[in-house]
Amino acid sequence: LVGREEFANKPIVLQDWQAFLIANIYGWKYRKNGYRKYKKVYLQIARKNSKTTVSSVLSIDNAITDPENGGQIYFAATNKEQAELCFDMAKRMVGEMGRMYKSFKPICNVWRNSIEFVNTQTVMKAVTGDPSSLEGMGAKCAIIDEVHVHKDDKLINSISKGQVLHHSPLLIMITTAGYDKTENAPA
Repeated sequence: LVGREEFANKPIVLQDWQAFLIANIYGWKYRKNGYRKYKKVYLQIARKNSKTTVSSVLSIDNAITDPENGGQIYFAATNKEQAELCFDMAKRMVGEMGRMYKSFKPICNVWRNSIEFVNTQTVMKAVTGDPSSLEGMGAKCAIIDEVHVHKDDKLINSISKGQVLHHSPLLIMITTAGYDKTENAPA
């Protein structure tokens, strides 16, 4: 669909590692209740391997195929620009899907700072800043970008704690290899 400029307006062809990742996230469910078995994903992979693209696809898929009334999907990072990278990519993908598929356009509103799926009132948006400002916000899905840059795990923990009421939450932490190898480093 849409990604980096050289791939704009072309279908996404999954690489083997991406297919493996998606199969592990969505392919394992508990027989008893059908809930997702793996709710936290830590993806550390070299730069320019489409981590942001696949994360954007997963967030859109979560909004559509895992419907929940009033669901919240967040793209989080240590700064606004980084948080908006994945969100803006999802926004472009959703916009392109609306242009390609007429049936998709009425179910989704794309705003400057959010994407709303009308049928479930699920909202996607970028968030940053003080982890305490995210207290009480229960994301059904969250993408935390560049985990290796986070000074501590407070933002990750704040988002994770907000997911406790969801049956099948999804927390995706994406990063490249970081430089901080101390014991308390989140990546």
